[in-house]
Amino acid sequence: MHQAMVSKSSYQAWFFLVFTWMVASVEAAADYETFLIENVDFPRTQARNDDVYCRLIMSKRCFGYRVVHNYIVHAPEDQLRAICTVNNQTVSGYRKNTTPLPVTNCYDANGDLAFTGDYLTGIFEVRCKDGFPIEFNGFRRYIPIKG
Repeated sequence: MHQAMVSKSSYQAWFFLVFTWMVASVEAAADYETFLIENVDFPRTQARNDDVYCRLIMSKRCFGYRVVHNYIVHAPEDQLRAICTVNNQTVSGYRKNTTPLPVTNCYDANGDLAFTGDYLTGIFEVRCKDGFPIEFNGFRRYIPIKG
């Protein structure tokens, strides 16, 4: 009977660990999907100029709340996920891309939703969770792209 109790408690502990891991994985994936919706446009949507691009993309992506500034990354998902990978291991925490990537900086300077845009390339920082980028944390180094 003692052996049966140990087996049952081992089973419960194992189940709890697997369940916890599954919940954490689902949360990371959901946060990543939000990151993609709010911060990624690849390939970049065509527009007459950067300001028109920002007005178009920000009107599509502001979900009922007023956003006055956002960075939109123009890179494929494998390059974004690579930011959160070190030596083939997924990581969490703040990480920078090692290869400059294209980004559009969209901002509402006057509070009138007439967004201004700057198309840039550079090094930026994201917050990673279990190998997924989940939050854009700003530019560190950039070069304007003339288009």
